[in-house]
Amino acid sequence: MNEGMFNIQNQMKKFNKENNKALRNLFRNDIKGNFLIKILEKIRLNYSDVYKYYENPLNVNIENILQGMDDKIDYDVCCHIVGIHKSNTMFLSDEQKIKLQNDLNYQNKLCKQVYEHIQLRPYGSSFFRNKQFIIGDKFLYLTMGYDMFVVSIYISSLLSDNFFSENKFVDFYLAMIREALSILTLMENGLPIESFPHCRNLIELYFKYEIIFKHPNAIDEYKKFSLYEVEYANTGKFNDEFVKKHNESIYSDKKDIINYLHFGWIDKIFDMNYLGKERQYSITGLFNYLNMLDKNNSDLAFLRDAHNRCHMHSHGSIVRNNFPLVAYFELAKVLYIILKSILVDLCECLNKKPIIKDIDIRKKIENDYKNFSDKLKQVNRNNLENYYFQTNNK
Repeated sequence: MNEGMFNIQNQMKKFNKENNKALRNLFRNDIKGNFLIKILEKIRLNYSDVYKYYENPLNVNIENILQGMDDKIDYDVCCHIVGIHKSNTMFLSDEQKIKLQNDLNYQNKLCKQVYEHIQLRPYGSSFFRNKQFIIGDKFLYLTMGYDMFVVSIYISSLLSDNFFSENKFVDFYLAMIREALSILTLMENGLPIESFPHCRNLIELYFKYEIIFKHPNAIDEYKKFSLYEVEYANTGKFNDEFVKKHNESIYSDKKDIINYLHFGWIDKIFDMNYLGKERQYSITGLFNYLNMLDKNNSDLAFLRDAHNRCHMHSHGSIVRNNFPLVAYFELAKVLYIILKSILVDLCECLNKKPIIKDIDIRKKIENDYKNFSDKLKQVNRNNLENYYFQTNNK
């Protein structure tokens, strides 16, 4: 009996040794191997219940294995370690990183951050693919990428059947979440540049939502114009009722019927008259109106500029970006501004606090955004070149 136990222990030691060797090799371009394994073992020791957040901790579900859906626990935990550590240490020198990695307080903080992300796994990495289409940074394991995915799935979970029948803005919420998840899915697969068309759509939806949220009496007119657009897309002909509205509008350019098709619903909002004869049936017009209401809103100005850059990516000649991290920062900030706003509106509407596993999601993303914002200020060519040099030469 004792000999049998001894053999089992030897086999387990051998397995762990091989497992750790494989993990070191898999993440060799992202993090120092010894540090990775040290943090992994500290998480196992300090958070012994970590495995309960994985549906299949022993990887024995044959159907899941055959479908490629089995939980590779240590791999997933290491992805979190790498992503959060990168978010914490981005743009630091090698000397600064080594000092931080040897700091016991930092090691404990990192373990806690990783455990928190794993607690949110039902809204996060349980949805992720095992392999990226394009090999590179795992953007959704970076702190803000993960936060934005969790918030998107959490918001989706709030849109229950009862909510559908009671809330006027549910179509906006669904459309914005679809665009957000499209952006995040492309980022997950190493395609952040290809996310910009969806980002542009998301910003446009958000501007419309913000105006209609302030003027709910305009939502029926907005829905009518949406149907006019669908009819035109399907038949190539303008709806007779729409044509009459266009001809009767004292503000619309009679030659530019398409823009009126997209934005004519703003006629329902009386104080849009502030533009007078210069009223713009365009995204710029919507921004100008929102900006008039809140001139000190820097997030709004950022979204306007981001929309312009999205347009450049969609219709310009940009086909390659040497620094995909730049796209990550821009996309993550757009998602943060918009998804946080939706989260706040929805939770107020439902009289609900955004809590998952005793984690206040709003407070978490606000705290994580502070670190993200600090890193964003450091984004410059020199830091980016050093980041990719370090990544490619570990």
